[in-house]
Amino acid sequence: MSMPSPAPVESPSSTMPTMAVLFGTTLVALGLFAYMAPELIGSGKEVMNNGQVVVDANEQVVREAPAPHSPTSLAPAAIGAVILLVGIVSIAAPNARKHAMHLGAMAGLLGTLGGLVPVMLRHNDIAEAAVRVGWMMTLASLFFLALCINSFVQARVAKNAPVA
Repeated sequence: MSMPSPAPVESPSSTMPTMAVLFGTTLVALGLFAYMAPELIGSGKEVMNNGQVVVDANEQVVREAPAPHSPTSLAPAAIGAVILLVGIVSIAAPNARKHAMHLGAMAGLLGTLGGLVPVMLRHNDIAEAAVRVGWMMTLASLFFLALCINSFVQARVAKNAPVA
């Protein structure tokens, strides 16, 4: 009596295009959400009067409403679109997967660094919508980049493994 063969285990390189589509869609949605309704994410900048922060009667810092339809809020959508496109290309053309996923890793790196720009420019004022979106973009891009690096390492190990 023979034992049934175990189900084939998907290699990390075969799941990465699906992950790219997932992360790309997430970042596109984040960018569009920040573009259309930033007030649901956070507030705007602090109101300044002659270099002084304006405080109301309750000693709360006065903030302006976040600017809707700001083109810079589409940055996560741009990075997400590249990652989404990379995932679709790697699914549609498996022979181009290696090059496409390297482009995706580069987009993940740019998203990680680019997400930190509003955080640093606004001194990590977490009440602002731009800072919250920046952190979300940074964390999502960093996680995607880590998955890409892991996939590249696993592919290299599998390539160098002796055939049994």
